[in-house]
Amino acid sequence: MDTATDAQYTREKAESDLYSSYEKALVLLESGDLSAGEAVLSSLLADPLLISLSDLEFKYSILMSLAHTKEAKNSIDEALSLYYKANKLRNNSDSGLWLKLALLCEKQEYFSQADQCYQESLKNSKEIAFEKVLYEKMIRMGFLAMDWDNTMKRLEFIKKIGAISEEMMAIKCYIFQKKGHELYEASYREALQRNSCFNIENFEAIRKIKELEKRENQEKLKFIEGKKKTPRKKELEFNIYLEKNTWKLCLEILIYILKVFGTRIKGVPMKAKYKKCKFRGYIEQINNLSIAETSIIFVGIFLFFCLKV
Repeated sequence: MDTATDAQYTREKAESDLYSSYEKALVLLESGDLSAGEAVLSSLLADPLLISLSDLEFKYSILMSLAHTKEAKNSIDEALSLYYKANKLRNNSDSGLWLKLALLCEKQEYFSQADQCYQESLKNSKEIAFEKVLYEKMIRMGFLAMDWDNTMKRLEFIKKIGAISEEMMAIKCYIFQKKGHELYEASYREALQRNSCFNIENFEAIRKIKELEKRENQEKLKFIEGKKKTPRKKELEFNIYLEKNTWKLCLEILIYILKVFGTRIKGVPMKAKYKKCKFRGYIEQINNLSIAETSIIFVGIFLFFCLKV
């Protein structure tokens, strides 16, 4: 064998060993030996040869297997990072994986991150019947993240589409009550007209927000009394919008904002025109803004686009 042929043989042998190691890891996992299987998968990910390998599906399989293993061992933050890396290999377009990330973020009480993941799942979903469910999930996460102004805008938007669920009405009533809004009583009466047994305390989102508020108040009290605060759980490591900071996406958003201007001026309904738009989550929020506010957003994104280019 000459040197080139020998090098090719060596590489093929090394690649074959990678596949064999993965099969070994799967056998270990199936037998219930999670730790041993995890060790093999981790070593595969650290192998320099894997980085140069063109088989993206193989890389995806390793990441997903390791993510499942981490999740099974309750190492949720590590599982989140791995699921996200796997999704990047699918160009961040896997609605099911975004949903998985959202559910895990929700479990970890990373409500803002969960909200963003649900948005991504919605944008990449092909199931129109599932859209309202995801949108309500976004509302719930925004509410628990105490982003109440945005939550109210979303509630107004979803109400235009059709009747909202009782839980959404409870969230609306709770926000009005906390803000001392004059529409609180009218909203509560509206809910009672639909269901005479309506009680905001019966909904999980309301019980959860009260738990979070109680926890926050306890932390504030500790601070006032000079006691050591309970260490907060470290926020999520990965940035789910990593792939969005590109000039191509900025250009796409700019184009859609220009279309928003056109439809606003002509009075064309946004819902029908942008039902299939992958930016519909952003578009419906922009549609709730004034022309001046939309102009500011347009200029800001345009400047960012110029800097990127």
